[in-house]
Amino acid sequence: MGNEQSIVRNMDKRTARREYASYFDPAIQKYRREFAAGKHPSAAATRAGDDGGRDRGVRVCVRKRPLFQHETGQGEYDVLTAGQRDVVVHDARMHSDMRNMFLNHHCFGFDAVFSEAAGNDQVYAGSVGHVVQGVAHGMAGTVLMYGQTGSGKTYTMSAIYEKAAYELFDSIDKERGEGDEDFTITVSCIELAGDKCRDILNEGRTVQLLTGKNGEVQPYPVVEIPVGDPEEL
Repeated sequence: MGNEQSIVRNMDKRTARREYASYFDPAIQKYRREFAAGKHPSAAATRAGDDGGRDRGVRVCVRKRPLFQHETGQGEYDVLTAGQRDVVVHDARMHSDMRNMFLNHHCFGFDAVFSEAAGNDQVYAGSVGHVVQGVAHGMAGTVLMYGQTGSGKTYTMSAIYEKAAYELFDSIDKERGEGDEDFTITVSCIELAGDKCRDILNEGRTVQLLTGKNGEVQPYPVVEIPVGDPEEL
């Protein structure tokens, strides 16, 4: 008793992950290489169909951001592996004796996954491009983005706004060149907060969400501003 080696030092999960990075990180790198070589099961491959969900009404895509410099400076390292349609979370753990370490690898399947090396063009083409094309041909499309603070939502969505604007007008220009049909593009901007809906283009005034005869829910009344080119949009 009282032997220095018998002392068990408790620490939280994050501290343990950082302190034993020299053990955990190489094990994660090894798993990552094996996963890329197909030596570990894919969650996405077990789902019905293998087309990335392009024929489904709802698709879920994930983009992994790189670690920030201040995170690596604090001793953090990459504990996510991004496959083509899988995200693997490497959960670094300590046994109750606080000496022995182990890793849990949790694999989640999605319709598309983009690694930290993917550029905005690749993300747009693989997630949103077909939605914009559908809108240009008279369909309805919605893009929602979720993520915690600092996960890269604004960075990604800003690029999607720009690319979608140019592709939408390019598609419409082609349609105009092939027929006599004319198009008008308008923009409205609303904010949904709890059970409230506000018109951002009308000083944030409250608007109603009403169901039309076709079953679609529309904000009313809401300001719609016509736009004539991608820059204006």
